[in-house]
Amino acid sequence: MSRVRRRGAPQEPSAVRRRAGRDRSQREFYVAVEGEVTERDYLEFLNAEFGDDGRFFIHPITRRHGMKPLGVVERAIDLLADLPDTDVAEGRAQVWALFDRDQHSCVAEAFAAAAPTAVHLAFSHPSFDLWLLLHFQNMTSAEDGSSAAVHTKLRSVDPAYASFGRTGDKSVMGAQTRALLGREGAAMRHARRLVDHCPSGACTAAGGHAASCPPLQRDPSTDVWRLLEALLAG
Repeated sequence: MSRVRRRGAPQEPSAVRRRAGRDRSQREFYVAVEGEVTERDYLEFLNAEFGDDGRFFIHPITRRHGMKPLGVVERAIDLLADLPDTDVAEGRAQVWALFDRDQHSCVAEAFAAAAPTAVHLAFSHPSFDLWLLLHFQNMTSAEDGSSAAVHTKLRSVDPAYASFGRTGDKSVMGAQTRALLGREGAAMRHARRLVDHCPSGACTAAGGHAASCPPLQRDPSTDVWRLLEALLAG
């Protein structure tokens, strides 16, 4: 797949930094995310719980006040262009873009921008918060980009999430991450089942989403499970 940098794009300081003493056998994941808090907290949790054995290290890439889906993908494309070709080709480095349906109008454009590149997508409909809920239970109702029902269910499944989203606080730390630990398998099974039951009727977890299935019709769904699968595969 092609490596593409957007011409004329404003360049921020590169997030591609090799950590001192890095083991060259360790895989590095550069993950551009839409949200400023929730996704970053979750990725740092994965580093702490699963990355310390040397299998991987995640670099969460955020921006103050967040990014729109197209901005997330564009940031990921820039990150990809900064990586050595050999690291990408040999699987030592991957670049991911995590973004949500919410009420965004540029989701299709984000997918189109990523299509000719090696950027991996983890799209959630209605939001990343669905992935958190799937650690505890399945959810099959279409929400048309609204996370209200997801938050209501999430607040009821574990005391650690009792106030999640109520006052704008959507951090995932401490008790919230401890509640997730050990439930990764359940979350992945629930997420895969949503793909198998995609409204398009053409998608499967084993084969992925069909090219004929528009992302906005994948309601509800989340592909964050694919990132977790990639992390734990090494």
